[in-house]
This record gives sequence, structure tokens and C-alpha cells, in this order.
Amino acid sequence: CGGKAKSSIFSMHMCASTGADLKEVSGKAGTLKASMDAKHKKATGLAKDMQDTGTTLQKAFGKVGDSGATGLMQDAKVFAGEMEKQAKAVKAITDKLGGLIKEAKGMTKFEDPAVVTKAEGNMEATEETIAEGVAAEDALDKLIELAEEASVADAAKQYYPVMYFVDKKYESVPSTCGGATVEKPIVQSSKDGCAAACDASIHSCVGFQYFESGSKLCFLFSKFQSAFYYTGCKKGSFLETMKKEKEATCYAKLSKFEGTSLKVDKSGKTDFGMKEVTKADRCFY
Repeated sequence: CGGKAKSSIFSMHMCASTGADLKEVSGKAGTLKASMDAKHKKATGLAKDMQDTGTTLQKAFGKVGDSGATGLMQDAKVFAGEMEKQAKAVKAITDKLGGLIKEAKGMTKFEDPAVVTKAEGNMEATEETIAEGVAAEDALDKLIELAEEASVADAAKQYYPVMYFVDKKYESVPSTCGGATVEKPIVQSSKDGCAAACDASIHSCVGFQYFESGSKLCFLFSKFQSAFYYTGCKKGSFLETMKKEKEATCYAKLSKFEGTSLKVDKSGKTDFGMKEVTKADRCFY
């Protein structure tokens, strides 16, 4: 571009085209970077909440010997780690895109063959990085989708505390469950949101475990195998008032268990009976 051998109208058009092409590719990169930056921020926040809440509750339930709950918290920490890892991968790509965009903005004088060559190299690198970014963002989108669930009004009304199906005398006390889980732990979702997630897995989900301790966590179950219920969390006590933001309840879907019992079935003749139900005359906080 611009040399004696390239002074035709066609070559001048090519020079202008390089600048326009560079601007277009850089614009695509900027749009993707903005989207990826937002996803990175969201995923990082979800992962931190899940990691922090999981760590706090794992310690609390570990102190009272609730292995079912501590196992769920380990699952939450592992999934939080998966989200954090993918979020970091996305951040590495957005940083690379940012550098390429900055480089492109600094390019002028496209009549200079050296600038044109540099611009072409930038466009090639940017297109390759965009392809990497699209794949990385898609992977992060899938994790975010698994980690959260929008609330659906009154969805939780069709779920009863699991103790309702074990011993109605204790249906209002805190409870936790162990067993086979489906999907991934969900963070920052209300009970209605957790119930909606279970409804969405209609053929596999029979209930969910809900925790609230600053943030919120829930886990979906395909089968209940054990339960812990806490009779030491006295209602109206000063401690309960101070800890009122803490909650732990295992919920079972009424339509799945209506007319049945989840009491321990030592005979092994039923599909629903728990393998173990533990009464804890203490509180988990």
C-alpha cells in the first residue's frame, strides 16, 4: 500500500479496506470481551458465595457429626472450584482480547506496508482468540446455569419437610439429608427457586436440601438414604434470635411420598425407607 508499485486506485482501496477490516474485527472482539467480563464477574461471585458458605457450614455440621451435610458442603466446594477455574480461563482470554484491541487502536497510516502486515497479524490473532472466547464463555454459561435457579412463586408449597414423612412430631425442626444427588449445588436461590429446579428434573428429583447461612445453598436429591434432625434448636431462645438467618431443612416432594413413610426400613422391602435417621438433641449452630 502506498509504494510506487502499489499506487493504483485498487491498491488505495485495499489500504482503506485493511483499516476497515481491522476496525470490524476489533469491534467484534470488544463486544465479546464485554459479555465475557460480565460472565466472569457473575461466576466469580457465585463461586465465592458457594465456597464461603460451604466452608462455614462444613465446619458447623462437622462439629455435630452430621456426615450427610458435610458431604454436601464438600460437593459445593468442589463445584465452586470448577466455576472459579473456568472463570479464570475466561479472564485470561479477555485479557488477551484487551491487548489485541489496544494494539489495533494504535494502528494508523495503512498506506505503510509494514502497518498493513501488522494489522493482518492482529486480525488473525484476534479471530483465533474470539473463537477461543466463544467456547470458553459457552462453558462458563453452562456452569452458571447449573449454579442458579430463578424463583417460581409458591413452587416450594408442594414440598414438605422430610420429617413429615418420618415422624410428624419433628417436622418443624431443622433437618438434613444424605443420599444420591442430581445436578449441581445451587447458590443464592430461594426455597421456591430450589423447588423449581427440582420440578425441572421431574423424572429424577424427589426433593431438596435447603441451607441458609448468610447466603443460600440447595442440593437436589434423586434418593434419600439418611436424615439428621435437630431437637436442640429451641424456638424463642436468645441464641435462635441471634441466629435466625440460619436454616437447614430437607424437603421431600409431596406427590412422590404422599401416603408413604420414610422411616428406617430394616427389612429393605421398600424403595423409600431411610437407611438411617439420627436424632440430635443439639443444634447445628
